[in-house]
Amino acid sequence: MKGKNAEKLERWREVFYSIRVHALKHAQRNTLIALRLAKELHEGTFRDGGEPYVIHPLMVAKTLNLLKLEEEFSKWYPHMGEDEIRYQCDVIYSSALLHDVLEDCDVTSEKLLRYGLDEEIIDIIKLLTKKKKGSSVKKNEDEYFSGILSNRNALLVKIADRENNCSTLEVFEEQRMKNYIKETQKYFYPICSEARDLYPEISRVVTIMKNSIVSICEVIAVLLNMQDVIADEDNNYQRTVNFIEEYSRSKMPNTHKALYLAQKLHKGQTRFSGDPFIIHPLRVCSYLISLGIDDDILCAAMLLHEVPKMCKLKNNGKEFVQEYDIDKKVVDLVLKIPKKDGVSLDEYYKNLKSDWRTILGRLSNRAHTCTGLARLSSVEKKEYIIETRERLVPMCNYATNLYPQYVAQIDIMRSHILTICNIVEALTSEEEAE
Repeated sequence: MKGKNAEKLERWREVFYSIRVHALKHAQRNTLIALRLAKELHEGTFRDGGEPYVIHPLMVAKTLNLLKLEEEFSKWYPHMGEDEIRYQCDVIYSSALLHDVLEDCDVTSEKLLRYGLDEEIIDIIKLLTKKKKGSSVKKNEDEYFSGILSNRNALLVKIADRENNCSTLEVFEEQRMKNYIKETQKYFYPICSEARDLYPEISRVVTIMKNSIVSICEVIAVLLNMQDVIADEDNNYQRTVNFIEEYSRSKMPNTHKALYLAQKLHKGQTRFSGDPFIIHPLRVCSYLISLGIDDDILCAAMLLHEVPKMCKLKNNGKEFVQEYDIDKKVVDLVLKIPKKDGVSLDEYYKNLKSDWRTILGRLSNRAHTCTGLARLSSVEKKEYIIETRERLVPMCNYATNLYPQYVAQIDIMRSHILTICNIVEALTSEEEAE
């Protein structure tokens, strides 16, 4: 097996064993059973893109695993015992692994119970099933999503399922792709908002998944000229301002000051898309916070990272320190993250590797700019994608070895960026071929 097929098989094994190691470490019995069942029940079936079907449920479970649900529930439920938190996550991961089996495989809910799975997991899988295999009865869409909204764990799995499905949309024919994006906008954008209101304990992880879903949909919408799907950023970025302001007020003094300063310095400036320029640094900062990277120096720097290019700086940024009482470390980081004229990409990435903050800053910046990749020229797209694969990805590999505390966040950002690059490359190649 060579080329892409070999890569898919290797990815299948890698994700399978990473979930297994996590389940063994946390004594998650249902997840271990579900891993074996997912492998057996989906054996011999394939996705539209040709990869083994089991990769999909594995990636859905992996996404939820990377979002550190155990830590999130511990923060929200300090009085809940470790065993209960582990069990709740066990239910979520095993449901993710088996969420398609009643719909696509020759198995019944009764048989799943006989494998030793807890009944709560079977109930979630039923909620996630639109139509059982062999049945002609399909749930009404409103009834289906209403049922999912009633169960937090089913809701998490469904949003992660949609995120993974969106990441492989480029294999669809054009009309099916358009229909899927419209369905996502109609049902999943509101569902994510409702999820954060109904279950605040999952607000952070839902925000991260929605960010990925929206980015993918909007990139494809630009490429397919679906103007009605593209969000009007001008009217909703104030919510991001409010989020950062509230989050930073008491514990992130530099970020709080940088928020005011960024809005002042970027006032009246626009991006190539025509949106207010301030949206970009706001999104980068809020993304870091949502990922759990609430380092005051880094978040403040990312609010200001475009200032050297877009605004006039005096004395190499010293006025920031003097006039606005911004920590010198923030200013130093602001000056390190942008690539300077005359500096080669090799030298630039070598310098980035010297500091965990510059690595995470570059990644979070790229995770937002990749959404605008579809609007670039053919040459710019190719350069962006080549840089991502040849320099950004190796930097990620380097960083995961050196900074194990940020492995999950780096993996989430790397996957998001590569997904966008793969989709743009695939759809652009089809256009050029025509």
